[in-house]
Amino acid sequence: GGTGFSDKIRETQDVGTDYGIIQVGTLEIGGTNAYLFTRHSQLDVPHRVNYRGNIQAAKLLGVRMMYGISAAGRLHADVLPGHLVAVSDFDWDDIAPETFAEDGNMLLHISMNPSCSEGLRKVLHDAWKEVKEQVQERYSDASQLAVGYHQDGVYFNIHGPGFSTVAREEAIRRKGNNHKVIGQTLHSEAYLAREMQIAYTGLAMCVDHSNYPNAPQHVNHGEVVMQAVPATADAAYMLLDAAIRKIPNPFDDPAHTALQHALLPEQVHLGRLNEVRPRLAEILRRELL
Repeated sequence: GGTGFSDKIRETQDVGTDYGIIQVGTLEIGGTNAYLFTRHSQLDVPHRVNYRGNIQAAKLLGVRMMYGISAAGRLHADVLPGHLVAVSDFDWDDIAPETFAEDGNMLLHISMNPSCSEGLRKVLHDAWKEVKEQVQERYSDASQLAVGYHQDGVYFNIHGPGFSTVAREEAIRRKGNNHKVIGQTLHSEAYLAREMQIAYTGLAMCVDHSNYPNAPQHVNHGEVVMQAVPATADAAYMLLDAAIRKIPNPFDDPAHTALQHALLPEQVHLGRLNEVRPRLAEILRRELL
C-alpha cells in the first residue's frame, strides 16, 4: 500500500534484494505485526515501481500472505467513490505483468487461476459486516463518498501515470460485466507474488468516478482524488484490521505450492542465475530440492 498506511509505520528496515535495497516498514494491524511495502516512497510512477524488489523482499522475510491496497477509479454502475472492492481477477490491454523470469536462465509458466486468494477474500467478506458502521462514521464528513463493499470484481490494469479516456473505458466495460475498477498497480504484484508462492488478494479503494457515463467527468488529482484517499484508506485499514484477525492459523492456500506445478529442474540454469540473481537462485534451489 501507500497513502493512508505509511503514517502508521512504527519502524523500518532495509532488505537487500537482487533488485536493490528495499525499505520495509512494520505496523501493527489485526493484532499482529505486519510488513508494509510502500510503492511510491521514491515518487516512482506506477509502471516504474520496483515490484520485483518488493515481492522478493517479502519472500526473503518469510511472508506467506499479502494484501495489495490501491486507489482506483470507477468502471461499474454499482461501484461508487468510497466503495472497497476485493479483487478477484485482473484484465489489461497495454502492459504485461512483470515476472521473475525476465532475465533469462529460466522458464516459468505460473498458473494464475484463481488470480487472487479466495481464502483472503473470504475473511474480508466476513469482516465487512463488523466494520461497516465504523466506515459510515468515518465518511460522515465526506459527502462525496458512499459506503459499500464488493466481495469480488475485475481490476483493469492500465499503463499510467495518466488517467484513462472515455472511449477506452467504454471499450473496457464492453469486455465484461464484472469489471469493477480501473487502476495502475496491482496486476504485477499479484503475478510476482504467485511466482514467489505468496497468497495475494487486491483490495481496491474507489476514489473517483473516472469517466463513468453521466457521473462527474472532471478528475482533478489534487482536489478530488487526494481528498478521497485518506478516508478510503482509513476504511481499508479498518477492514483489514478486522480481516487479519480472522485469517485461520495455519493458513493454507494454493499459491503456497504454485512453483511445484510451474518450475521444472531442466528449465532452470541455477549456475548462471546465481551469477546475476543470487537470492532468486537460492529461493528456486530450495523449491527444486
